[in-house]
Amino acid sequence: MLIEASDASRAVLAASNRVAWSFRVLDLEVDGDKLEMLIEGKRGGVAWMSILEVGRGERQYWLYAEPNDADDWAVQLLNWIDEEVITGGLGPGRFRRVVADRSYVQAETYGWRMFNAAEHARLSSQTPPHTMWPGTAK
Repeated sequence: MLIEASDASRAVLAASNRVAWSFRVLDLEVDGDKLEMLIEGKRGGVAWMSILEVGRGERQYWLYAEPNDADDWAVQLLNWIDEEVITGGLGPGRFRRVVADRSYVQAETYGWRMFNAAEHARLSSQTPPHTMWPGTAK
């Protein structure tokens, strides 16, 4: 199934308002096939998340099954973000990549990349390269 970034962004906005998540989506930008979200945890912390090539082969580690449509894709993504935020994903223990004054979390097979290199290596070694559904929606 091919999911366009514009459809994904609409679905994310709709789904983010239907459920009491542990975070809020403060901003959502679409640039071609790239979707960028600014996430704020309800207990603090803010980060950008960049999703490249929505539905075009980029690994999407949050997908546990092939999505039926953009709404299903968005709910799987938001569930994953919720789990990451609840487990400290917006805190200092997570690696950040700074680009043009924006601080981005980085998706890994185990969740958002850990700041501690040894912990990152340990978690990476315990998860296969294609956790859950590989995210090559076609």
